[in-house]
Amino acid sequence: MQDWAAPFFANDNGDISPYDSVDDMIAMIEAIDALDATHEFFDANGLVLIAVPDSERWHPTRSNDEPQPERLKSILQTYFARLPDHLAEFRARAESAGSLAALVALRQELAMRPRRGFLERLLRRARPS
Repeated sequence: MQDWAAPFFANDNGDISPYDSVDDMIAMIEAIDALDATHEFFDANGLVLIAVPDSERWHPTRSNDEPQPERLKSILQTYFARLPDHLAEFRARAESAGSLAALVALRQELAMRPRRGFLERLLRRARPS
């Protein structure tokens, strides 16, 4: 892990989540999910990580594949392009981001933003036009 760069990313079919540390990622992702064929894992530089089962849960290890910074950049660009209208600011900033590092920082910023609550979303839909 010495050459891995935080944050770490878990991509679940385009829903890409950042984690400040490997330990945070392990704690938040169930082994059954981490070990399925739909998850991809990266460090901030696009280093490909693979999920390996261990005696208690799972842990990531470095893949033998070459780093894939363009793959991670593409995943992040697609993620931002799909954001709903109330997050249009992030969508626009992602469109003008020129580097993987800028997209990584933007995704971390978005992760820190308070999420709209379920009740708030429900009430918005229930309001008459």
